[in-house]
Amino acid sequence: MEKTTASILSAIIVFVLFPFSFINANAACISDSSSSKAITVSGTTATHLTDVNAVINNPSVLKEESSKVWVLNANLVIAKGASMVIDSSDTNWLKMISDGTAAFGLKNSGELKIDSVKITSWNPSTNTYASAGTSGTTPRAFIISVSGGTGKTNILNSEIAYLGYTGTGNHGLDYYGGDGSLIQNNEIHHNWRAFYSSSVGGITFTKNTVHDNYEYGVDPHTATHDMYITYNKSYNNNHGIICSVMCYNMHITNNEVYNNNRDGIFLDAGSHHSEIANNNIHDEEKGIQLPSLSYSEVYGNTISNTKWGIEVYTEIGSSFDTDNRCGDIPHCISLNNNIHDNTIQSSSIGIHIKDGATTNTIAANTINSGTTGSGIIIEGSTSTGNIVKDNHITAAKYGFQAVSSNKDSRFINNNFDTAVPSGEYGASGTSGMKLENTQFSSDSIRSLDSSSNTFSISNSGQISVTDSTGKVTNYDTNTQTYSTTLGSSGKITVTSKSNPSPSDTTPPAQVAGLSVTTQSSTQLNLAWTANSESDLNHYNVYRGTSPNFPVTLGTTAPTGTSNTNSYSSTSLSPSTTYYYKVAAVDNAGNIGPLSSEKSGTTATPPDTVPPAQVTGLSVTTQSTTQLDLDWTANSESDLNHYNIYRGTSSGFSVTPGSTTPTGTSTASSYSSTNLSPSTKYYYKVAAVDNAGNIGPLSSEKSGTTASNSGGGGPSTDNTPPKQVTGLTVKADSSTQLKLSWSKNNDKDLASYVIYRGTNSGFSVTPGSTAPTGTSTTSSYTDGGLAPNTKYYYKVAAVDKAGNIGPLSSAKSATTKSDSGSGSSSNSKLSKVTGLSVKAKSDVQLDLKWSSIKDSNIDHYNIYRSKSSKFSVTLGVTEPVGRSSGTSYSDKGLNPNTKYYYKVSAVENTGKIGPLSDTQSSTTLKSSSTSSAKSIQSTPLSELNQNSQQQGQNQLSPVIMELKR
Repeated sequence: MEKTTASILSAIIVFVLFPFSFINANAACISDSSSSKAITVSGTTATHLTDVNAVINNPSVLKEESSKVWVLNANLVIAKGASMVIDSSDTNWLKMISDGTAAFGLKNSGELKIDSVKITSWNPSTNTYASAGTSGTTPRAFIISVSGGTGKTNILNSEIAYLGYTGTGNHGLDYYGGDGSLIQNNEIHHNWRAFYSSSVGGITFTKNTVHDNYEYGVDPHTATHDMYITYNKSYNNNHGIICSVMCYNMHITNNEVYNNNRDGIFLDAGSHHSEIANNNIHDEEKGIQLPSLSYSEVYGNTISNTKWGIEVYTEIGSSFDTDNRCGDIPHCISLNNNIHDNTIQSSSIGIHIKDGATTNTIAANTINSGTTGSGIIIEGSTSTGNIVKDNHITAAKYGFQAVSSNKDSRFINNNFDTAVPSGEYGASGTSGMKLENTQFSSDSIRSLDSSSNTFSISNSGQISVTDSTGKVTNYDTNTQTYSTTLGSSGKITVTSKSNPSPSDTTPPAQVAGLSVTTQSSTQLNLAWTANSESDLNHYNVYRGTSPNFPVTLGTTAPTGTSNTNSYSSTSLSPSTTYYYKVAAVDNAGNIGPLSSEKSGTTATPPDTVPPAQVTGLSVTTQSTTQLDLDWTANSESDLNHYNIYRGTSSGFSVTPGSTTPTGTSTASSYSSTNLSPSTKYYYKVAAVDNAGNIGPLSSEKSGTTASNSGGGGPSTDNTPPKQVTGLTVKADSSTQLKLSWSKNNDKDLASYVIYRGTNSGFSVTPGSTAPTGTSTTSSYTDGGLAPNTKYYYKVAAVDKAGNIGPLSSAKSATTKSDSGSGSSSNSKLSKVTGLSVKAKSDVQLDLKWSSIKDSNIDHYNIYRSKSSKFSVTLGVTEPVGRSSGTSYSDKGLNPNTKYYYKVSAVENTGKIGPLSDTQSSTTLKSSSTSSAKSIQSTPLSELNQNSQQQGQNQLSPVIMELKR
């Protein structure tokens, strides 16, 4: 049973008293299933809890227990393509019933915006927040962005608390879909997990406070990618921030993480190509833990009061190294990470590399481990190829250590503030230590146990070595490598002598394979083939603003340097071409030949300039139920439409971008209808451009509807036109049908609306169902149809007051068969060629194609999909846009998303030509700022663009009459 009899009677009363409100509610398609305890919102109209309550009128599933405090005792499902807003306009607190036996969810497959509200679980028996129990198995309410959904789940300025329990999709705040969503400026606490995601991309999680969550704080999981976790505070959780199982392109920056039970920041299980930067981590067991992380950069972090500062290792001794969990990374090895320029204080171990972590670079870190701790430890025979260079230890008991048979790590040019009591350099467990390009100041090198440990010193100039007997021997390590084996806690002391003799004058080879790719409007990314020299130190990157810009090696200062074969060039100007050259530098300072010059151009930034303020607003009385608005037209070239806001009190509040407008208009006028007689209404208007930017609100103006007793305006016309008769439908071609009917004689006739269906009993609700087209005469030509297909039609008359008459009887006809190959396209029309698609910004792709020479071309249809093999049925599939020229800008897209396109030509007879070959492109990645912008503006800009490009045939009769 879908609704109770009382609900149906209430809906009828709403329709009688407030017909337009009823139409809007039905446009949102709100349904209540008592059997499944689910409320479903579908359709495209933005819906609030007050809208839902007005339609279902079922307090057992949804009720407002006090002003703006709602109790939800059912699943609230937002279907694909639907839009739901839960904000402070009608909600302060949403309590989701969790009685310990069942948990209801807020399940979004469409577009959901939560802003400035509190959402929690609620146990009615205890009259307080629900508990998941110590093991987390007691069901508790949750929020989920469902996989395969059509929109985003944006959560802003809200409190999300006491949600979730163990189990897939029930953690509290889960994202299995919702690419590009924004979670900003919230307090998230006492959930099972504060945030969980899987296989989603482009999410921005910023400026949130995350605390006292039972399991994890921020937990992006399997294959989450291109996510920004920035400027958050995370404390009193289990892990502060954890990214697990093949997460990539994760950006964890500028967070404060502290007092969590286990680790501050944790990336593991094959996660790769990510950055952990500029975070403040303190009072943790482990500051940053990186098991099985690869190709990532850890820099600029401040870590204090931890047992371990940074730990890098490979997850072994479990299924991780055998179940292909880490994809292309064999055995989940932690490799090729660059850990540099971090400051670590008051940690028992500054940096620890172990268990098969290979070819990592640990550089330019500053470490203070006090009087009892260790600076940097490299452990194990499988931890090979690691480079420890340019690090600075201010205090420690042990400086640098190679332990447990580690023999392949290189220690280069590290230094100390003061003497280290137990040795600047030490080895144990039959390990070996290679010291290169190092200056010594009475530094002790020790065997830390009774095993035989080897040490070598090379490329460090002249040194003086004092052994345990006091014997002093001088060596020139530029011409010969000094080697020794120490056992039974043996020790030597090494001091560098002045004026070391130079030896290496051979520069590295020329850098090859340089490429430059666009990252954003302010960043270009460089990559090149890594040099193979054993004494390679770093690369110099040079940048110019004109081709063949001059570089004098050794004199021209590089723009930047990199320890790896990649570099991010940042803080650039938008829409600007930059030129680059790269040279390799070895440990002796020799600079190799410059690479070939390559260039790249930064992206054009998104339009963030709003239109000017609307001026000249006036309100005039039209009738007892209608007020007409006029204002001075804005002059912006990219003006899209105007938003109209209405209130019933002076100074009513409007937040552009959050407050849903009462209506929109593409002209500088608007008719506000369905009003109450003798009532004063207040209005504000704002202009909106093609990018979705909303201009300043106009000055507020008011008007009063006429009285039912007469005076103040013309009388209300509620009489609809007569029923249309004499409808006939005839085939004109394989893609076109012609309709005609008897002319209505109503004096106030304005137009006719035509409805089309594909079956004889197709349903039409005048005033709600969008018509196929309109006509001001008693005929209509319907084009772009499929050959040899039967179509059914109904027609109704519309008068000047907007009243729609009864529908005509349904009539039908079948389009002619195509005489060609049987395709829906016209064989006489040429196929569109030369289609190209290029990224304009993170929300726009630009299409171009070659012109068709046929003289009777009317326009081109553009079809879009996210699938490379998407199907188009000509005459049936609705295009995403139309163009009268040979180009088209597709706006309002998702950042970093690949789209596929096909284009066909259309004659002025309505015949559609063959489809072009499929072409594709990917929108640019967005910074956190531009992501937030596109997230808030895209739904509105998409709606406006579609309404313009698909033509008036897609507008409802009410909006068409307002435009008329």
